Amino acid sequence: MEKRYRAAITAMRSDYSFQRELELLDKNGFDTDIVPLDATRDEERIISSMQEYEYILAGPELWSRRVIEALPKLRMIARLGTGTDAVDLDAAAERGVTVVNTPGANAGAVAQHTVALMLALSSGICAGDRRVRRGEPGKSVGRELSGATVGLVGFGDIAQRVAEMLAGFHARVIASYRVTKDEAAAQRLGVELVSKEKLLACADYVSLHIPLTEETDKLAGRDFFNAMKQETFFINTARAGIVDEAALRCALTEKKLAGAGLDVYEDASLFLDFDNVILTPYMAFSTREGMWAMTSRAIQSVKEHAEGKKISGSVCGQKK
Repeated sequence: MEKRYRAAITAMRSDYSFQRELELLDKNGFDTDIVPLDATRDEERIISSMQEYEYILAGPELWSRRVIEALPKLRMIARLGTGTDAVDLDAAAERGVTVVNTPGANAGAVAQHTVALMLALSSGICAGDRRVRRGEPGKSVGRELSGATVGLVGFGDIAQRVAEMLAGFHARVIASYRVTKDEAAAQRLGVELVSKEKLLACADYVSLHIPLTEETDKLAGRDFFNAMKQETFFINTARAGIVDEAALRCALTEKKLAGAGLDVYEDASLFLDFDNVILTPYMAFSTREGMWAMTSRAIQSVKEHAEGKKISGSVCGQKK
């Protein structure tokens, strides 16, 4: 009888059914459960929930050294998305647990959400909706993306897709880069690569598209916001830890910013009293097309690992 493996999908709760994924995994020898961990940082919850599983199609929950070492059956963490900042890669490598991710699979979804936040903020759509529901008279005057300068902090897959989408609005797009200067992509997309300082001084919209690392932790702090033009819109669909949320709240309170669109945050309560802040529940990546692109790629890696084949997109070494 062909060996079967236990797998879990830990992505956050949503109305996405994972039916295709369950069928594909079953066909390839995996008995799979959906176990939403909801981006938890509760190590005990993860440890108690994951004891029986060898393969995890993981969301953004915490895979710390303690968690990894407490799961003796664990063979692979297949991260649904690009970021592996919540995974202790050293601990995984030491335990012989393979970690893979799915870079670029959800780039279109996150880019679309980013542009949607820009449009909703500049047109006052969400604030207007709330005003109508409260029966309040009057309306606010919006702004247009056309002719505005959009600054992208980072210029990887997602930022480049944002630039592609913004071309139709005839916005000027500038970008700062972290590691490599992708001049070919910038030229193709009509994007000017600039320093972070110039970007903050010039942009009408500032959008984050960088990973969370030691270098970028709380990068968007008081100095960052003070360097912006007055009445800039700020968008974060990247990682919550990149932003010093107390500094962001201060910038909003002092009306330094025109508004903010946040899909990731550590403490949403800091922003609930701002009518010019749009909060979405970590959903930028979550389109039907984006979810399937991520999960199907992760399933391919899981299948390759179980069959002892070379793995695509590996972040840590394959278990020997």
